[in-house]
Amino acid sequence: MVLFLTDCILRKCDKMEDPQVCRSLLSGLSEERVERILRFKKEEDRKRSAMAGRLMRDELPRYGIDVDRIRTTDKGRPYAEEEIDFNLSHSGDYVLLAVSGKAVGCDIERIRPVKDSLLKYCCRESEQEWIRTFPEEEQTEAFYRIWTAKESYIKMTGEGLTLGFGKYEIRAGQENCEERPGQALPGDLSLKSLASCSFLGEMHVIREGKAENCRILQMRTQDDYILSVCVDTSARRDSAVLSPA
Repeated sequence: MVLFLTDCILRKCDKMEDPQVCRSLLSGLSEERVERILRFKKEEDRKRSAMAGRLMRDELPRYGIDVDRIRTTDKGRPYAEEEIDFNLSHSGDYVLLAVSGKAVGCDIERIRPVKDSLLKYCCRESEQEWIRTFPEEEQTEAFYRIWTAKESYIKMTGEGLTLGFGKYEIRAGQENCEERPGQALPGDLSLKSLASCSFLGEMHVIREGKAENCRILQMRTQDDYILSVCVDTSARRDSAVLSPA
């Protein structure tokens, strides 16, 4: 059995053939997922869904997760019946899979222009103030750091969007912009990706005036995507031996 803390597998699907044309890409996927993939009208949606299914099919068994035993909560979050947790996210050309020995949530978003109305809807005043500490040309990236941090947290807890944005606050922690492609990152996080990524730093969650037992680590790809991975820290873990890439 492979011992690890948190592994993240990031894959691009832009070069993938259309699953509707190349049905062999769907080999080994459940009938339910195949039907879901083929229902999408847009090719890019079919590609992302197929890549997510392939990642689960190919990667999760390496961690002892029986894909056939994956269940879904009443809020739509997939989970494994084993002690290992996982989470999926996709945006644009990328699909992200996070696997951990603790509860984990992840989110990836492409950096795009943001309307003020969305900023005010998603962010508390303190978070807006943090965004304004950056030069104007960097504020959109700062917004997506807040946004993906929030998404990764509510996916970790399993509460989803039923937990209103005003009920918790994201605060910035240590910043570090060193290039660390393919290496173990601070917080016992390993990124397995062909895409070069920079480690941006760490975020924390404040809820009902108290710091939550979790940490959020963030990365940025060279083609302008922000990744956040939120991991439960309520119990100490043993040292990790990361599985091979």
